[in-house]
Amino acid sequence: MQVPCEELAKVEHRLNKQNALGAAIAGGLWVFPILFAWFGAFTLNADLGPLMLTVSGVLVGLVIRFHGRGYQKVFGVIAFVLHTWLVFLALALELIVSNDTWLMVLGILYVTGVWSSVYLARKKVPFSEHRAFFELAEKQQHASRKKLKNRWFIVLPVLLITSLATGLMAIYGVTTAEQLLIAQELDEQQQQRALRAQKNEIDVTPQGLKALSTRQALHYAYAYFSGYRIDEYGRNKGQFVHSEFKAKTILSHLMEQRAEPRALFILGIINGGSQGSQQIEQAAELGDDYAKLFKTIEFGCRYDKNQALMLINGLAQLTDESPISAEIDSIRSYGFEPVCADLNTGKFEYSFIREYQPNSR
Repeated sequence: MQVPCEELAKVEHRLNKQNALGAAIAGGLWVFPILFAWFGAFTLNADLGPLMLTVSGVLVGLVIRFHGRGYQKVFGVIAFVLHTWLVFLALALELIVSNDTWLMVLGILYVTGVWSSVYLARKKVPFSEHRAFFELAEKQQHASRKKLKNRWFIVLPVLLITSLATGLMAIYGVTTAEQLLIAQELDEQQQQRALRAQKNEIDVTPQGLKALSTRQALHYAYAYFSGYRIDEYGRNKGQFVHSEFKAKTILSHLMEQRAEPRALFILGIINGGSQGSQQIEQAAELGDDYAKLFKTIEFGCRYDKNQALMLINGLAQLTDESPISAEIDSIRSYGFEPVCADLNTGKFEYSFIREYQPNSR
C-alpha cells in the first residue's frame, strides 16, 4: 500500500528540521538556570531538593524537545546525559537531602526524572504518519542523520564541552549565592543582636546613674567598653552596645560623685599616658588594691624587682580579690617579665570588677 505523497512530504519536512547539535548546545546552556532553580527550591524548602530530581528531568526533556525537534534516539541520549550531569552537580552542591529513610524515595524520584527526560526529549510521530515515517526513517536511514548537525561525533563533544563549562559557571554562581545568603543571614542576626542590645541600654546621665548601685554601674561600664554584658552576679547576658564614651561617662560619674577609687583606676588604664598614670596614682593613694598592684608592678618592671616583690607580698596579705591574688602568685612563680609587656594595654579587664566590693552604695 503506497503512502500518499502529501504525508511523505510532511514527514520529510519534520525529519529535516531535526537538530541534535542545537539540542546539545541549548541543553548545555540550560544547565545553569535549571541548577539555579534547584538551588532556589532547596533554599526555599530543603524538602523540595529531592523533588527536583524529577522536575529537572521534565525540564531537560522539554528543552531538548523544543530545541532539537527530533525523533531519533540520540535526543533521548542527550537528555539522559544532561540530567545525569545535573544530578551530579546537585549532589556536589549538597542540594539533595538524603538519609536512610529517604533512600528509596530518592531512587524513585531519580528514575522518574530519567524516564521523563528521555521520554519528553523525543517528539512522537502522529498515528496518521506512521507509515510515512516508517518508509523514510526506519526502512532506511534518512538523509538528515548524515548531516553534521546530527552526527554523534559532532554532537557529543559539543554537548560535553557546553554542559561542563555551564556547569562550572553554575557551581561558581550557586556557591557565590550561598555565601551571599550566609552573609546576609549573619548581618541580619547581627542587627537583631544589636537591637536587643540597644533595648538593654541604660540612661547614663547623672540622674539615670543615681538609680544604680556602684557595682551595677561598674558592670554597665564594662559592658559598654567591651560590647559584652555580664551582670553583677556574673551571669552572661550576651552582646551589648559598644560605646567607650558611655563607659567613660559612667566611670567619671562614679569618680566624681561617689569618690570611687576603682573607677578612677579603670579610667587611668583606659586613658593611658601621663593623665592615666596620674589617675592610677590617685586611685592607689585612695587605697584601691588594683591600683596598688599596678604601681608596684610598674616599679618592678622599671626599677627594682626585689623591692617590688616585697611590696607585692605585703599586698597579698591585705587583698580579698582572687584576681589580684592570682596575679601576685603568677609574679611569684614567673617573675615580672611576662606581665611587663601587658602593663599598658588600655583594656578594661573584667577581672578589675569581678570580685570588687565598693565602699559606696
